[in-house]
Amino acid sequence: MAKDLRTLLSDLPSRGNFAGSDLQSTRAKSYVCAHDSRPPLHQRLQSDQQPLLIRLLLQKKSKDAEQRRKQQQDREKAAAGKRPASTSVTPATAKRQNTEGQATPTWTLQQLRSKTNAELTQIYRSKGSKPGGKKKEELVQGILDLQH
Repeated sequence: MAKDLRTLLSDLPSRGNFAGSDLQSTRAKSYVCAHDSRPPLHQRLQSDQQPLLIRLLLQKKSKDAEQRRKQQQDREKAAAGKRPASTSVTPATAKRQNTEGQATPTWTLQQLRSKTNAELTQIYRSKGSKPGGKKKEELVQGILDLQH
């Protein structure tokens, strides 16, 4: 058989590919098992049903999530001894922040009369109403009415 192949391939250009090898000597060796090679009865062979690409993506996602969680913990640890950043305070929000969680102050007639019209208007607005008038006595009376 080897001679038949040589004669068929003899007119093809070659640089000695088949010249020095004997085809019978290059046959693959077969393995003959001398013992029982079946797996034990209790052993189960299982393969991962999840495709490799999806598994790698999920592992990368969990690794990234772990890194983000660690970075967040590091930031919290670093900021533990620091005070929080102050928010911008405008005069209108300052009044609201100071009175949040507290009872609204009660004003007496004398206290209200000693205040300016701008202060009375601010008190009126802090109570959640619009001023009823522009005169000082009208503002004072309106605030007293809102308190009761």
